[in-house]
Amino acid sequence: MPKLRLRFLRPVSFPLRRRRGPFALTPDGGAIYFTRFSPGEAAPSFFVSRLHEGTWSPPEKAVLPDGVAPAPISFSPDGTRLYFTHLPDASGHSRLWAAEPNGSDWKNARPVGGDFEQWDADHISPSATSDGTLYFVSNRREHAGGWGIYRSTPRDGAYQEPVLVGGGLYTGISTLLHEISVAASPDGSFLVFSSVAAPNGFGGADLYLAEFPTAEQGRARA
Repeated sequence: MPKLRLRFLRPVSFPLRRRRGPFALTPDGGAIYFTRFSPGEAAPSFFVSRLHEGTWSPPEKAVLPDGVAPAPISFSPDGTRLYFTHLPDASGHSRLWAAEPNGSDWKNARPVGGDFEQWDADHISPSATSDGTLYFVSNRREHAGGWGIYRSTPRDGAYQEPVLVGGGLYTGISTLLHEISVAASPDGSFLVFSSVAAPNGFGGADLYLAEFPTAEQGRARA
């Protein structure tokens, strides 16, 4: 039976003058969004830099939908949807939202919805594949490891009850440690995720690459 391939991604250093946080590239590679602490600010803000004739523009404050939390964002592979973590709602939890580009602004900002909206937990770091499958991180109490990676598939326009991506074929992904962010390839064949204090890491949060068997393409089999 084909097996999951799990590899540690060695760190790469960049010369940064200010602390930068999660980043997201647009599907066409023409813009990069990231968080950055600015002088006098207690929380990071999103900035964007655009590629023009092989050169990245100076970062400027990004225009994003209201309520975006300073957490990982992502774009659908076709670029028609932005996924983000919304600031805590009345329940006190952070939920996943989506919006569509509208020129230099955004429209139709709304909760992603689905069965997991009823969970008593936070949801962060959304990442969608080409078929709409949504990966994200949640601190649902049923997962002994705290923060774990989940996957939900759409059916009839609604996301179904997510499954934990861990154990069995997926041993090494959602562990007893904290997995705090995840990004899926467009075809769902691999994930890049961040794990905190992993025994084979360098301390802090380290990146890992999980390559799914071709026959699985990241899907759980009954």
